[in-house]
Amino acid sequence: MIVLLLGIACLVASLFYKRKIFWMLLALLCFAFHFEVFVMTGSASNINFSSQNFMSFICYLLGIVMIWTELYIPDFGVLGMIGSFTSVFGLYMYHDDWLRVLMIVLAVLVLIGLECLFFIKAGRQFEVPSMFVLDQRLGKAEGYSSHQDYPEIIGLIGTVVMDLRPVGRGRFNGETYEIISQQGFIAKGRAVRIVKVTNGSIYVIEEEA
Repeated sequence: MIVLLLGIACLVASLFYKRKIFWMLLALLCFAFHFEVFVMTGSASNINFSSQNFMSFICYLLGIVMIWTELYIPDFGVLGMIGSFTSVFGLYMYHDDWLRVLMIVLAVLVLIGLECLFFIKAGRQFEVPSMFVLDQRLGKAEGYSSHQDYPEIIGLIGTVVMDLRPVGRGRFNGETYEIISQQGFIAKGRAVRIVKVTNGSIYVIEEEA
């Protein structure tokens, strides 16, 4: 289980560092070790491929990919829920013990919470790949503000109208903007403050009550 948790730690680190491929490859390697995709029988030179373990590994990995994608592409959480079920089922396929799977899931949740808290306290920000930041902007006729108005809204406090994962939407003084959270996930209905506007992208942090 330690190797699996190490893989999760690498995956979380990929959310806060620009070299995402490096951290994701480390996570993939850890996951492959945990699921024993390649089994050593006898001497070190005799390594066999395990098709049964490979199927559980692919199932788990597919779930992780869906959860990771959910963090960057705002929707209604369907992809994240399917991904969570798929990854848990992959763990069960390998361990064949629901109690052990439950212990692993709880350990993973605690690890993710502590690691995210550590990065946020250390001043790290969610690193959003440019491919996930939408550049298209709608005009005021559709209820959205234009690009040239953005410098005037720094410091405004508004409300999240679509979950920030970390990209979503918020309403400020009656205008709706596409915004990016600097603190990871922020739920719909929470108060946020605009702290930075860079290249047309609006960055916010949660406003403390």
